[in-house]
Amino acid sequence: MINVPIIFETITPLFTGNCNQEMDEIKPTSIMGSLRFWFEVICHFSGLFKYLKNDLDQKAFEKKVKENPAISDEEIQKELNLSPTAFYFGCTGWKSQIGIEKINPSEKDIRLIEPNKKKIVDGKNWHLPKKYYEGQFTIEFTLQDQSLKENILLPLLQFIQEYGFLGGKNNIGFGRVKILGFGLNNKRMNIFGNEVDYASSIQSKNLKESEMEKLNYFSTDKIEVLWLQEEPKKNYNHKNTQKNNDPFCSALEKYEEDNFDETDYKRKYTYFDSIKCLLLLKSKMRREIPNPPKRHFNFGSINKDNYFKDVNSKKPDTTGPNATKIIPLIREHERGFLAIPGIISMEETSNEKQ
Repeated sequence: MINVPIIFETITPLFTGNCNQEMDEIKPTSIMGSLRFWFEVICHFSGLFKYLKNDLDQKAFEKKVKENPAISDEEIQKELNLSPTAFYFGCTGWKSQIGIEKINPSEKDIRLIEPNKKKIVDGKNWHLPKKYYEGQFTIEFTLQDQSLKENILLPLLQFIQEYGFLGGKNNIGFGRVKILGFGLNNKRMNIFGNEVDYASSIQSKNLKESEMEKLNYFSTDKIEVLWLQEEPKKNYNHKNTQKNNDPFCSALEKYEEDNFDETDYKRKYTYFDSIKCLLLLKSKMRREIPNPPKRHFNFGSINKDNYFKDVNSKKPDTTGPNATKIIPLIREHERGFLAIPGIISMEETSNEKQ
């Protein structure tokens, strides 16, 4: 067992809720859930691991171990058809090979903030949580062996740094982080002897705001990254925000002065104005899809739509309510959306029998 400390810094706020949907700490279970999810997304869109099982046949496992006490983990995976997600991140009866020893927030940067206003856009159902985290934090990962560091963990963290999220509230862009102290430059994983380059599963587009507003189709075969072409050019003086002169988002409204801390307004302005802008643009994109089930599938809904015909689901009982698959994506100098509607078949293909 080896320990690997990794320092993270938030680009957008981090939220890891408890059973009451309130944040009282950075929860390891939430972080591990995010790692597991994005790893499974990479495996799914690679197309290499269909028909593998996300659960362990306990009786077959016990039989194999009894017949051969020296059987290796790799042999068990192959003989019992375990998926990469189950093998590396665990399932019932099978321990995860990647874990978290502890999480240390930076004492000087920890801020569980209570926003003055929780509603992001008037008339829309987007709300900030009562508390969230901004700043640096260190996660001490535990790995079963050294090969997991280079083959799984570091490429996965690079994907998360570029495109993914940690924790919850991703629908409002929360959970974007960067990794400090590691020169992450490996986009390839070695999974069961297969080289998986996640970049080959990503389709990146640079679109003007007017082009993005008219989108009515999202790929189910690729992870789509939709970057706004226009760079934000703002006057960062919190007392003189401009209303409609910025090509980054024509719908940007003057932000209330009391949302800014004069000593740190630039950072908050960058995120909160950006997310307000992206969510307003997302509303326009949503309206472009006339078919309600397809619209609800892509953008989320509490309706109990059946998605069997409209999004080519393989199971007739695939229904809502459904979380959004179009997620605001913010880097330090880029704004756009991550589109992953193809995950509708992720759980189905991984559990089907060949």
